[in-house]
This record gives sequence, C-alpha cells and structure tokens, in this order.
Amino acid sequence: VARTHVDRLSGLDPETIVLTDVGNECQAASYLPVMASKYVGLDRNVNNVAVVVQDPTTGEVLSMVGSYDYWNSNIDGRFNVAVDGLRQPGSTIKPITYLTAFAQGYSPSSMVLDVRTALPLDNGMTYVPENYDRDFRGPVSFRAALSQSLNVPAVKVMDMVGIDNMLRTAHKLGINSLDEDSDSYGPSLTLGGGEVSLIDLTYSYSVFANNGVMSGMPIKEESLRSGFRTLDPIVLLTIKDNENNVLEICGTDLKSSCEFSNVDTKIVLSPELAYLVNHVLSDERSRIPAFGYPNPLELGRPAAAKTGTTNNFVDSWTIGYTPQLVVGVWMGNSDSSRMIDVSGSKGAAPIWHAVMSYGVRSMNLPPIGWDRPVGINEIKVCYPSGLLPTDNCQEVVRDVFITGTEPIALDNMWQSFKINKETERLATIYTAPELIEERIYQIMPSDAADWVMAAEIPQPPTEYDSVDGLDQGIFSEGAEINYPLPFDYVNGNVVLQGSVGGDGFKFYKLQYGQGLNPDQWFQLTSDNYQSVEDGDLGSWDTTNLTGLYTVQLLVVRDDQRFDISTVQVTVDNELPEVSIVSPWSGRVFSMDDESIVIQPDVKDDFSVDFVEIWVDDIKVETRTVAPFATRWNIDTFGSHTIHVRVGDAAGNVARSEDVDIFVQQ
Repeated sequence: VARTHVDRLSGLDPETIVLTDVGNECQAASYLPVMASKYVGLDRNVNNVAVVVQDPTTGEVLSMVGSYDYWNSNIDGRFNVAVDGLRQPGSTIKPITYLTAFAQGYSPSSMVLDVRTALPLDNGMTYVPENYDRDFRGPVSFRAALSQSLNVPAVKVMDMVGIDNMLRTAHKLGINSLDEDSDSYGPSLTLGGGEVSLIDLTYSYSVFANNGVMSGMPIKEESLRSGFRTLDPIVLLTIKDNENNVLEICGTDLKSSCEFSNVDTKIVLSPELAYLVNHVLSDERSRIPAFGYPNPLELGRPAAAKTGTTNNFVDSWTIGYTPQLVVGVWMGNSDSSRMIDVSGSKGAAPIWHAVMSYGVRSMNLPPIGWDRPVGINEIKVCYPSGLLPTDNCQEVVRDVFITGTEPIALDNMWQSFKINKETERLATIYTAPELIEERIYQIMPSDAADWVMAAEIPQPPTEYDSVDGLDQGIFSEGAEINYPLPFDYVNGNVVLQGSVGGDGFKFYKLQYGQGLNPDQWFQLTSDNYQSVEDGDLGSWDTTNLTGLYTVQLLVVRDDQRFDISTVQVTVDNELPEVSIVSPWSGRVFSMDDESIVIQPDVKDDFSVDFVEIWVDDIKVETRTVAPFATRWNIDTFGSHTIHVRVGDAAGNVARSEDVDIFVQQ
C-alpha cells in the first residue's frame, strides 16, 4: 500500500496496485482514498516511505516498512528509515507540547491567540512563526489550535510551558532523540525543529492509545538513561527460516539472541491526561476547518490522528491510532530533497488511512473509543475564552476537564455596552433613555489589536455622549476645552478648541504649566473678550517643550466669579528612531524561502503608535503591538527594497534607511 501511493504521487496510473512480494494484489491498497483528478499524472518527486504498525496494548510491532524498496540502491533502500532515520517530525510533535500544557493545568478549552507573533531569541534576533496557510484566526481554544494544526498557537503554548518541560515529556513518552541541551532548541521545536525516528514517535503515540500505559520489553539496565523510557517496542517473537520453520522462540531461556520473556507495562501518564489528548486528536468536527470533510483521518470509527509537514515539503508524516492499533507513516526522499506539494495530509495520511482501515477489519477490531476516566468532568464554557458563560456569551460549548482544572471565572470577552443609537457614542446620564441601545462586543486582549483591526471585528465606540450632544441649540455655560483630550500626545503648534461664554461672561485667557499641578503658569494668549462656541480658543507653540503639561482655560465673569477647565497632555516633538535589524542590505534569498522576517528596531521617548512595513514602496503591513517583527511573503524574484516607517502617539513620523535585498529563483 505504501509503494502504491508513492507510485500514484509519481504520476503513475492511480488504479494500478503494486503487487505483494508473493505476487498477490495488496488488499490494503484498495482502501487508499481516491486521488483528486487535478493531481493525477503529476510527478511529485517522491521516492521513499516508511511505515510502523504496532499493538499499543502489548508494544508489539506487527508490521514495518523500512523503505520503498530494500533492493533499490538509488534510494539507499537498505537503510531502515523507520528505525534508524532521524527526521524532523513537523506538527506530529505538537501533541507532546499540548500534553505538557494539560499537565500544568491547562485544558482543551484554554484560549491562545492566533495572531502575528514575534518572539525574541537569545541571539538578539526575533522568531516569527507562521501558519501553514499564512493566515491568522484570532483567539482560539487549545482544542481548535491542535486539531487544525495551527503553528502560531503551538509556539505560544511552547512558550507557556517551557522547552525543558516539553523535552522531559517527550523523553518520558518514548522519544530517545531530542537529547541535546535545551538551549540547543528554540520555540520551533514544537513545529518539528528537532529530529526523531518513526518508530519512537509511533511508540510515544501508543501511550496515548493505551490510556497512558506504555507496553513493551524492559531495556537492559546498562542501557537505561535517566528521564528516558524504560521499555522498548517488541520487535521479535520468533525466528524462522525461509521455509517458515521455527528456529528459535524468543526469550524461552532469557539467553537467546532475541531475549524476551513477557510484556511489561509502565504507567507514563495519568488516564485523565491521556484522555484529554485522545479527546482532542479524535475530534473530527474540530479538524474540519483545516482538513475539510471527508478527509483521510476519518475511519468511520473513533480514531485519533495527527499529520505533519516540514519546511519545503521535505517530510510528510501521519501518526494515528485506535485503542487497539497504532500506525505511523513517513514519506519523503532519502537525500532530503523537497517533494512537490506533498503535505502530511496528501502524502502520509492516505497510506495511514488505508493501513488502519485494512488493519481494523482484518483483525476484527471492534469500533470502540476511550472510556472517560472518573477524574474527567464535562461542563459548558464560553468560546473562545474557555471561561464560564454569562448572558452575553455568544457561543457556548461543552468541553472536558481534569477535575479541579475547571474554570471558576466568568467570561470577560463578550461584553455589553449601552450605545446612543443616534450619535453612535457610549451612553451616559445625559442620554435620553429612548435612544439607548444595548450591544454586545467581543473585547480582545491588547496583543490582538492588529488582528482585530485587520479582521474588522466590530468594537465599541470610545467617545461618550455629553450634554452638548443633547441639544445643539443650547449654548453650554462655563469653560470647556474640547481639544486636546485629556492625556493626549501633542506636538508642534497645537490649536486649542472648546467653548467659553454664558451669563456675565467678561473675558477668558489660556495658560500652561509643567506637570500635573504646575507651580508656575505661562500665559498663552492675552485676555480675549469674545465668547466661543465649539471653536478655536487659541494656539500653543510646543516646539521647544517636552513631557507632561497642563493647559488651563480661565473664564472671568462680571461679578468676578470665574470658571476653570484644565487638560493634561504629553508634549513630544522628538522623532522616533527606527532601523532594520534583519534582513541586511545585500542579503540574497531564494524563492524556496517563501517568506522573509523583517525585524525593525524601534524607539520612542513616549509611545509608538504604529510601525509600517514597506516593500518596493508598497505598504505591506501595519503593526501596532510590540514586538514589531513580521514576515513578508516572497511573491517575485529579483531586487527588492525594504524600509520601515514609525509614527508616535504625537504624530511624529520617521523612516528607516532602505535595505536592498535580492531573491533568486
């Protein structure tokens, strides 16, 4: 079946089934999903494949394919990729990251932001992960993030749990590689930035399938490593000759060449932790947005599965299981050259589907799932926060929790606001009751600000109704500064606006002083005897000022009474500083790189308002949340010029020097 699918991806007739070694037609190949017509006849540059089939209850390896063709020296066919090949696992390693999070008290309904993210590295550079489809989905649950194999949330979860903890979990589950110091790995480890073998990865998934219990044969004491697994998969039961005569039964005297006495077991995970992983990886509905329906991960019975794809389609993976059977599939090229658009779902998954479908039928395995442990509760939560629902919650879902990890706080993302439906401002005590309309908005964490803007998520107004808005014909008495607003950032020549007048109005004057409560005032204008209604009061030249200031409007009346209005502002006349740390001028990229990390270095005395990324004088992205690094998806080869513009809250705008790069085909 594995060779048949490789041949299909090499452009051969998809109806042709490779014969078995004894000349029979491979029955499992009949379960391969039908290829889409647009892919038929295309050579995807694939030459190798490996498969491991295991019984999770005993640890026995039931079947193994080490390469496409043992006798083919062009692909180094005698090299057993399943056992000896160390390859990057892509997203098939993600369940271990999420398992680590579950062990720390997180749950499948915990929320993580799928937004543009830039993580600073120890070398001063920035890591900017991307999803497979280069898109972002905003706030999502751990369940959705893992089921749909979203990269950005996986990196964020890795950052939450710690690389050291994730590695300890991996070793305990059966991964014998990934044994360098944790400083050798970065956040991309959760996306497959290390190397594992197919048999180790399949063995680790068998622990999930077997409710947290590892089964196999004990590792000899001299080979044990602290923190790593203590059992190995069982590979040999008997040794036979080419006529099927039994030469040796392994382990009868514990001195044979294949020492094995009986199956040993070790509890690696609690049943509750294993259940959370199984519940998520077998959630067919949750994975539909990424994989569609139907898809190769569906067997018509409870089954958990995870695909993986490495950069440039070098490796294609699928590992999955039922409670009685685990199958791991790797596809790629022996020389690690890239395949052509062969993702985990297109390359390894169809083979996994066929082997699993044939296996459960030929072995007469009942279509059972995983029993819920006593330490698991199911409750209603609000999506996407994962907190307890309120009346404002717009999406209530049910999810599973380890007892004691259920949320106790109420949802705070879906919030109700009272709006003046005529002015579209926030209602106040001045708003007529018949004009008030209650609306519910989704309020995101500040880190999602750029995504909220790009996705055009409706947000509540920021301005409040005032007495002025009730009847524009009524002239407000007293003194009022309408602009600038309290704690605005200003620069240059500021035109102060507002209203002065009312009974007994004599004159007004403007003055300013440094700080919240100035000890000394400086007059801005001479006494002005003209009343003003929502107009210009005077101008203030801030050119030589910087920092926090208070502006005061003083209205004097005929009876010597006076009214005062004050507003505090921050004066900022300094341009921001901006440069581009990466890439540097003269750097050469390839179209195979797909995208380029653009890392600006931005500084401002007070507050950065926005950072714009420009390529070839076209603005490609605006960022408002630090860190400001981003990725530009390469669209054409040739020379490109990059610059960055930064604006601060006061309106000062600076531009970086140009960086010239070259993209070759």
